[in-house]
Amino acid sequence: MKRYLALILGVMLVLAMATTAFAETKFTMSGDARVRGIWHSDFDFNEDVDADKRWWDYRVRLAIDAVADGGTKVSTRLAYTGWNDTWADGGNIPQKGSNEPLSMDYAFITVPLGKNFDATLGKVIVGWGKGFMAWDERAYRLILGGKFGDTVVKAFTQKNYETSPGGVATGANTSASSTTVTGDKNLDDNDAYSILAIH
Repeated sequence: MKRYLALILGVMLVLAMATTAFAETKFTMSGDARVRGIWHSDFDFNEDVDADKRWWDYRVRLAIDAVADGGTKVSTRLAYTGWNDTWADGGNIPQKGSNEPLSMDYAFITVPLGKNFDATLGKVIVGWGKGFMAWDERAYRLILGGKFGDTVVKAFTQKNYETSPGGVATGANTSASSTTVTGDKNLDDNDAYSILAIH
């Protein structure tokens, strides 16, 4: 926990220095934290199997946003979570040096390209229809779009899978000394392309 506290304090120090050096850029920090206690009692309505469960979990999130004078915006959030890290699971109490799940929840840049038109690039928050198809998910996208009256129109490309620059490794042994490459497969990525409208 100490190393993550040091990381957060380091980020805050950098932001404070940046704020002093670039007065035209506005920085905002926010966050949330929670601890939950969950009790499942016979939730499968089947007494043949003991399905009772009780556990604790936690989540801490720190968001850091910056807006430049020209309107360019950087949005980021660090997440320190224990979604599946049940407290003292099997008697395994986390120690100071344990590998806790710290991750970049999202990180993207939004650049204005004109009146009500902008470009967004990075790891973005995905939502569609208030949970109809997707809600609070993450994706790597380049988005171009704008608002025209009461209608928002956007087009994007999404990176689903990136092959390695050296191609596709084959064989049971994939160590550096014995990896074989089957041709130039570094362009065999999986990308999605889409146009959407919200009215």
